[in-house]
Amino acid sequence: MDPPRYNQVLDFIAILGQSDPTAFQSYNYSIQHEYPSIQRDKVTQINSKSLPTIADVVAHLKLLKAFGALKAKVLGTTSVIKDLNPAQHKYWQVFITNAVRRFIIFVSALRKYSCDTVSTVVREDIFFKVIKNKKFESMMSQIMPPLDVIMVWHAFLLNPKTFYDSFTRTDFIVFAKYPLPLDRIHGCIDNTTFEFNVPEIYRENYSSLLQPFINDPNDLIFDPIDDLLAVRITDKQVNIYCPRCQKPLTLYSVPLSTTSETGFADPGFEAYSTEDIDEQIRNNPYSQVECICLLTSVWNHDQLRKLQLYHDVHGDTELSHAYKYFSSIISRVISIRRSPYLASSSVKSYVKNRWNNLQLNLYKEMSLVNLIKSVSSLPDEEKRLKNLLLRSYLQFNLIYFTVRGGIKIGEDLVGCVLRQERFVEKMNTTVNWLHSPFIYQTLSESSNRYVNFFHMLTSSDLKQMLVPTLDIDLMWHTHQLWNYGYFKDCLESPCHTGIDHDDTVDENKLDDGYEFTRKLYRKLFNQEYSICYCHSCIMRRSATTNKFSFWMKSGSKQMRLEEKTIVKNPLFSKDEGFSHISTHNSIKLPTSQAQMKRRKSITASSLEKDRNNSHYYYLPNSSLFVILPGVPVDSGMSALYANTLCCSIVNASSSYGNCGGLCKGGSRDGQGNSTGGSCGGSSGGGCGNSSGGGNSSGGGNSSGGGGCGGGSSSGGGCGGGGGCGGGGGGGCGGGG
Repeated sequence: MDPPRYNQVLDFIAILGQSDPTAFQSYNYSIQHEYPSIQRDKVTQINSKSLPTIADVVAHLKLLKAFGALKAKVLGTTSVIKDLNPAQHKYWQVFITNAVRRFIIFVSALRKYSCDTVSTVVREDIFFKVIKNKKFESMMSQIMPPLDVIMVWHAFLLNPKTFYDSFTRTDFIVFAKYPLPLDRIHGCIDNTTFEFNVPEIYRENYSSLLQPFINDPNDLIFDPIDDLLAVRITDKQVNIYCPRCQKPLTLYSVPLSTTSETGFADPGFEAYSTEDIDEQIRNNPYSQVECICLLTSVWNHDQLRKLQLYHDVHGDTELSHAYKYFSSIISRVISIRRSPYLASSSVKSYVKNRWNNLQLNLYKEMSLVNLIKSVSSLPDEEKRLKNLLLRSYLQFNLIYFTVRGGIKIGEDLVGCVLRQERFVEKMNTTVNWLHSPFIYQTLSESSNRYVNFFHMLTSSDLKQMLVPTLDIDLMWHTHQLWNYGYFKDCLESPCHTGIDHDDTVDENKLDDGYEFTRKLYRKLFNQEYSICYCHSCIMRRSATTNKFSFWMKSGSKQMRLEEKTIVKNPLFSKDEGFSHISTHNSIKLPTSQAQMKRRKSITASSLEKDRNNSHYYYLPNSSLFVILPGVPVDSGMSALYANTLCCSIVNASSSYGNCGGLCKGGSRDGQGNSTGGSCGGSSGGGCGNSSGGGNSSGGGNSSGGGGCGGGSSSGGGCGGGGGCGGGGGGGCGGGG
């Protein structure tokens, strides 16, 4: 496609004003009586996909501005992240905690309204049903959630497989299939102040939706700023309920935060149980206890997570993340011996046996991480499966405990929002594309580049992680704001599987992934992937001078012609250059190999320099966060992660460290086939060469080799999984 003309000036207001409603994917969804069918055995043409339009992306940028305006209003300052003081960071973290609670109230009330019954037996095939739930769709068209709730919804959508897993296991898959309504949201945002102003009828309908579910009048307040005026956020009190018996866990309601850092949104949370019955049950087996929650006299976050695991292990629904890693719907079926049900059942049986062998006092005193580690004496493959499904419980921020009967979302949504803010700040202040006089040309070019990127991303031959530039990541984010449409496009691509966008990738992976992406993009499309004149990118080019000698020859005629083209490009600015590597999802993993790799990583070194001025994401300040956004895994948990967290991109059914030992073979051909060894290469993105080892003959990438091969490293790549989902059950599927 020819490059766009740069002489036409259209600001974002003109673009949105001149856009027909059908220019928005969410509007097109709303006027269809059925979901577009998914033909996962076919490869559809790019023009028939649900790729974001220019109007979608402009509306998305406008929404990011609204998030920035909300934060400025809450904190009373427009300062960027690194310039905020610890008290401001803490206040914002507590505000987001409350926003997550309000989001859980919203989706829980919506499920109660939309679904006649809620089943604990998951029918994953409902995802493919084309008939819409008319009651749900009608309500969604008549309401508009508050901006803080939308902010949480938005961040959650950018973890597509986790989003899918959460609403599949809680029998609310219709919500997972509904797009963020950008066509209506942007109309509520002021074009100058970016304040969020919702029509009164939408506000009234939203309140009416919540009233049958929640009793506290403060929970019915629509505007988050009005909520702050009613009760100062740090003074807000919440009750905590047991997920099994639904009874209160504490004698009194607890504050979200305290000066002694013992509130529910504080890392040192502590509250006394409703009753201490140690004497009554000292000599009794667990079976005679009305509910396991009665065994705990003092609650903290670790005890709550332990209670959540106990509830899940003894419940009917699969364990958290089972459908993220082993779904047969959004992933290619590689191994029929592992379905979400079978994987969960195996791990549940191991934990139950361990629990039954624990003495009462040992159970009460043992931390969750030590409990998980103590489930031992398993074959290596089963041990890795156990680590894979249980380690996520260590990072839970169980805000849903404060909502009686709330949808069970353990994911740290506070961390999701906070990690996204790095990207939001880039968009709003650093590059500020929304106010560029060349926004139309910029996004037109970015759209073309994203088509190329998506082609690379969904290739059946891809075996390493791809790292997007900022402009491509913006397109990728916008694409994911309709979970169903995004997975439809992935399933109808050559890889025929859902591509995850994980927001927790260790920093050391970014260099390898970015270099691989740059080379592949140049090879396939004969275009530069990214030319940037900012400090960190100059360092990266300088570190590989021989690879960029073309750009160092200042006298080269070719270089002058290319440079002239680059400087005229609408994506180029003197401050930020062409298009920056997107690092907002980077985190620090405390394993020895990851730490060693970071010391050698240019990207990690650049982030470390910024970290020295940031109290927000990187400093391990224990007084701020329940789960540190930039360091979600502490050293005590690192043994459960090999040398990686999940990767951003997967073309198999999972993407976990060391492959979890659940797939067979030492190499992978892009179709999921393997030939010996213990794991088959990197699964369509995988971890690439990011954690060392395993990427060459003898290291496991050819037949007979051990370890992770096929371009993968010991840190991971391909996943096992697949198989059939659980059966039976009704509940809130997709029916009319």
